Amino acid sequence: MGAQWRWMLSRPSGLQRQVLLLAAGVVCATTMLSATLSHLRLSEKTRIEAEKQTHALARSAASGSAQYLLTRDFASLEKVLLDIARFPGVTRIALYRPDGQSVLQVVAGQVGAVGSVSYDNSRAPPPAEARSVEDVDVNGAPQLVAWEPVKEDNPVGWVALTYSLHDEHKTLKDLWHESLIGAVAIALITIAALYWLMSRALRPLQNAARFARQLATRVGRS
Repeated sequence: MGAQWRWMLSRPSGLQRQVLLLAAGVVCATTMLSATLSHLRLSEKTRIEAEKQTHALARSAASGSAQYLLTRDFASLEKVLLDIARFPGVTRIALYRPDGQSVLQVVAGQVGAVGSVSYDNSRAPPPAEARSVEDVDVNGAPQLVAWEPVKEDNPVGWVALTYSLHDEHKTLKDLWHESLIGAVAIALITIAALYWLMSRALRPLQNAARFARQLATRVGRS
């Protein structure tokens, strides 16, 4: 048994090296491709879910502020938007008149904490399409901005809700690292198993070749 293990752990022959190198390349390429495709599919699904979440929150803000915007009840407007700004991922909610004139803006605080409200005279051009979503980059942080009309049939204003993708991107990055580690582990296990099978399969052939060399040496000496 000890001799068998010493033989299996010995330096691989030229044929074994070629087959192992080829297998290593195929296995690594296959596992990396599979991990990449899985990551891309997961990224697409995550993006779709984030857009749905952003639109849902923007709709809630628009429907909840419609009545108070018409009656100019700013205290109630603030309460509605501050409550929505507490949702994880929401970083900012802006309310605009139909002409793009700012009504008020709510900046979210820490998760679960009350945000801040500000009034200014800034303007933002209304979106070309209702319920549109835009990609923005704030200090290197990817975010989504969803626009939602206040009273869709006859808009009396617009809500622009900004949603951070930081948590989603962090989760995807962690999953990508785990996928790479898993791919490397699978490749190593596959190569080790292939080497073991090849060693068993080629052992009779190598024994025969060794015997032929020994026989030729003996014949040459006689």
